[in-house]
Amino acid sequence: MLLRWLAACTLLCALVWSSASAARAATVAPWHQTAFLIGGNCPLGVSDTSVFRKLDNAGLDFVVPVRPGGWATQADAITAARALAQQASRYPGRFHLRTLSVVWYEDCCHHPDPHSLTHSYRPLEYRASIEATLDSLMMPSVLGYFVWDEPCSLSTLAAAMQMVKLMQSYPSSIGKLAYVNLLPAYAADQGPFFARSFGATKNVSFPAYLSTYLDSFDSLSTPAVLSTDQYPFQVPGKVRTDYFLTLRHMREKSRKHRRSIAPTPVWQWVQLSPIARAGIPAPTITQVRWQVYAALAYGVKGIGYWTLAPTGWANGNYGPGILTATGDTTSMYSAIRALDAEIHRLGPSLMRCDPVASVHARGLGWEGVDDEVVANAARAGKIVRGFGGDADSILVGCLKDRVDGDDYLLVMNKSLALPKTFSISLGKTAGSIARIDRTTGRDVVVGRRTSTLRLKHLAAGDGELFRLGRR
Repeated sequence: MLLRWLAACTLLCALVWSSASAARAATVAPWHQTAFLIGGNCPLGVSDTSVFRKLDNAGLDFVVPVRPGGWATQADAITAARALAQQASRYPGRFHLRTLSVVWYEDCCHHPDPHSLTHSYRPLEYRASIEATLDSLMMPSVLGYFVWDEPCSLSTLAAAMQMVKLMQSYPSSIGKLAYVNLLPAYAADQGPFFARSFGATKNVSFPAYLSTYLDSFDSLSTPAVLSTDQYPFQVPGKVRTDYFLTLRHMREKSRKHRRSIAPTPVWQWVQLSPIARAGIPAPTITQVRWQVYAALAYGVKGIGYWTLAPTGWANGNYGPGILTATGDTTSMYSAIRALDAEIHRLGPSLMRCDPVASVHARGLGWEGVDDEVVANAARAGKIVRGFGGDADSILVGCLKDRVDGDDYLLVMNKSLALPKTFSISLGKTAGSIARIDRTTGRDVVVGRRTSTLRLKHLAAGDGELFRLGRR
């Protein structure tokens, strides 16, 4: 009898412990990305219901609410989330736009120098007000919380990480994204605050910056995404040459910092609007597509547009993207809507795949790609052996389906002016080659039992996705 009683007590204790462990795990269950996501910034001054519908119809999955003059306040974020919730209730099953609501805290909002190297940010001292804000944003229209933009020193990066962990451990945040957007590779050129914390050169400081962020998380508090923004066409007549360097380091760090069986998803923000105060024109639609397809070739799982509508900032006034200040559509609206539709058609295939490598025909002055040139790209050698045709402009992203092991190729034309014809020699004969149609998302078989893939007249800045079947 005593043994039975002890056994029953042991079983009861085990069940209680298991339940408590499950409860603790549930409170820190990370947000998990299941679909390719597209978003952007939109000032709240034009955030009425008709604007929400226009953003939704353009293929946007989320919007970061900002003010025409800068970042939103907590109250603005809550107002926008409630307005979106009301809009969604009017269009059940059809309206899917959500907010990535800005959640700052008082010390961050009021400190005059967000790049301070000496100020000690203490988000945990504001836990009560942060949790109250999270409680007020418990609604389906909220995708998650924009925690910090471009932490640029050890102190701001540490504060951003504390905010993420705080949100991931709070019950109201379960199923919500705690989001931080990091600086790109060229941050080392922007001033001493970054260099003093992480290093003076891009190839040293940027990987160290990413590692500092990623390595601070354990398996229960892992960052949901690894995100940055970089705008290679922001200076008229001069293209930044470190765009691929940023994408490459993001890809490599995400591969090493895996969430379950998949790498941490990478998001990339791209430039959409002009900078009126500085006289910098808006990128052309070819340049926007170029930014997006280059990012896809490096395996990104999310795209953000800066910005969707006019907004002011310390370093310049950003002009119209796809909407004007009054909420009317611009000439870019239809083109971005078409691009977003393409990405969403490719999205299910892209989400199945992990990035393996990216291959360029030639370096052509791009930073960080010398060992990604096809002659030196050891990791991609089993998939891509060589190029023909107008090969100078080709970029191939090698992806691997984590479910069935098939190889995918995202082939991009890096030219900004001319369509190109490419020929790709594969590392081995493919049983079949299928193009993922950008208008339907369906496989279109373009070859069987072949080791050569040919593309004719791929438009400047465009890309195509192919699946290499084993049968």
